[in-house]
Amino acid sequence: MRVKSGVCIPRFRIFCNRCVLQKLMVYRGTKFNCVLSCIRFESANSIGEHMPGIPHSLDDITPDWLSANLADRPIIHSFSKEVIGEGAGFLGDIVRIRPQPESLASLVVKLPTATTNNRRIGQLLGVYEREVRFYKELRPYLSIRTPKLLHGDMDDSDPTRSLRDLRLMKRLPIWLVKLLLPLVSKLAGNVNQRYVLLLEDLGGYRMGDQLNSVTHEDSMLAVKTLASLHAGFFDRSLTAFPWVIPFDLGARYFQIVTEKNHEEFCVRHQHILSDSHRKILNWLIANAGLFVGRMAQLPYTLLHGDYRLDNLSFDDERGEIIVMDWQTLLQGPIGIDLSYYIASTDVDGSEHELLEYYRGMMSEEGIEISSARVRYEYEMGVIASLQRIMLLASDDFHFGEGRGPELLERTTIRFFEAAEKIELDTLLRSVPA
Repeated sequence: MRVKSGVCIPRFRIFCNRCVLQKLMVYRGTKFNCVLSCIRFESANSIGEHMPGIPHSLDDITPDWLSANLADRPIIHSFSKEVIGEGAGFLGDIVRIRPQPESLASLVVKLPTATTNNRRIGQLLGVYEREVRFYKELRPYLSIRTPKLLHGDMDDSDPTRSLRDLRLMKRLPIWLVKLLLPLVSKLAGNVNQRYVLLLEDLGGYRMGDQLNSVTHEDSMLAVKTLASLHAGFFDRSLTAFPWVIPFDLGARYFQIVTEKNHEEFCVRHQHILSDSHRKILNWLIANAGLFVGRMAQLPYTLLHGDYRLDNLSFDDERGEIIVMDWQTLLQGPIGIDLSYYIASTDVDGSEHELLEYYRGMMSEEGIEISSARVRYEYEMGVIASLQRIMLLASDDFHFGEGRGPELLERTTIRFFEAAEKIELDTLLRSVPA
């Protein structure tokens, strides 16, 4: 087989056009746009090709830049910086800005993390683009509170790219995806896209803390807020927002990561893993395809994707929650968000009550779901969330020191404790009405 450019691999070809990886794959006689098709390879010095005025790092944010990009065009002479959220978020750097003069309100700057490996993973998963688009395009349609957007910008990007790539990944044989994924991941680290958000500073509100216990009242409010989010988009199409990825399309990636990281995960966490925990992981790997297929049969809604205490801010005066960090939002079954909050939080045995309260809140919003169905979707969500934990267990993902590793370990323990209560084989037999 002769190929003028690129490399030749049996049964398919990969072509390269200049420094932009524009791929054509031929597999079993059918042409596909390769999963690599929209990843641009740019050198670290190619900032001049980007949209002007978008900071690449915190050092690029100056008083003049802030003045030019805030809506009221304030005259900012100087500002102080305070890193916040250390050990809570691992894909972004969050900094509180206190501008001078003091009469100006503080604000929060959010940029992709400066940690190279974490940024590579975030870039690969499209989390930075997703959050900017959320605040600029989707946030106005939500019935719940989020931080107010003061400014958001990013380098030009095709909003349908991730959806196309994931659809291809779902269609390709898994052995081929496994072969290509390391290359895609490596190339993502070379992408020099820029993203920035200026957001309302929530420092005046009470912040949730996943490492501490939570009151029953706070958990009830968290579940009520979640029901309001889910009800607004329940079983509705989100095709107007093609960058909101459906669960079943992203599941192939997590399936591969779970298989890849299985042994490493067991070694790293052997001090907390019991034999029953290992059996759960083995079941998940053996039944990954069937499990995702069953999840895909459930109604989808808009999911936060990382709904836990660290991402909740409590406005005690108004009795409301402000939900932060929308990098991992997606479409999927309600149980993913439900399980991520309940299973990752010390709810002190109130799991059943919280699930029933959620069902009641959904009913008030006009959506009727049986108790058995809510329980079923919660349990499916617990198992799905274990796949995310397997991604976090990768050597490539860095949690820093102190709070980050402790948070991962506690979350891991809590999810396995929740999974131990589930009759795994019954999950795949039938879906409760």
